[in-house]
This record gives sequence, structure tokens and C-alpha cells, in this order.
Amino acid sequence: MSRLPCADLKVTCRQQLGLWTGRALNVFALDFDRHGMALQVDRPIAPGTYLLLNIEAEQLAVDSLEAVVHNCREWSEGFRCGIQFRHALNIPDEVPLRSALCEIEQRLTEILNTRQHFQ
Repeated sequence: MSRLPCADLKVTCRQQLGLWTGRALNVFALDFDRHGMALQVDRPIAPGTYLLLNIEAEQLAVDSLEAVVHNCREWSEGFRCGIQFRHALNIPDEVPLRSALCEIEQRLTEILNTRQHFQ
């Protein structure tokens, strides 16, 4: 499945620094699937950097989702970072996390299909 546009997602993000969560990052969600997403950020973030995300889509939410920056390049008015969710790196996780990410992906697909239907 390809990544879905996700302007309907609310994302907050903090860079992880050791055991402590670092500073908040100004991010805008660009696309999403259950394995990762692209974020627009105001400064470059090095590949391999760990992030802690909170994602909301209507009544669905995932808090404290761990992710790693896969790539980052100049883009539009800032930088575009491709990130991969921790569970997609074959690190064991809980089933509820995968389920919640699948539900968000499914909801975004429904929103996209509805918009395409009315165009």
C-alpha cells in the first residue's frame, strides 16, 4: 500500500535524547501508512535520530509512538523527513499499537475515498 495524504492528522513530536525526551519539534504531517510517515520540519534532522510522536485522527490516538528518522532533505519551506515507526524495524511491540496504526491508516483511506467520490 502506498502512503496516504494525512492533512487530517494532528501530530506532535519530540526528539529523543538518551533516556530523556528532548525538545519539541515543529512538524506537519505529509503522508502516512502503518509503517511510517513523512513530516515537514523547520530544521534538518539527522538520519538515525529517534523521535517520540503523538498522533491523533478524529477519535483515534496513538501516544508515545517511537520512530526513527530514515532520511531528511530540503523541501518546500523547510525539510521533509521520512520516518519509520519502531515496530516496522522488527523490534517487538504490543499488538494494540499495530492495531491502532492500522485503524488510523484505514480511517485516512476512508477519508481519501470519500473525497475522491465527491470530486
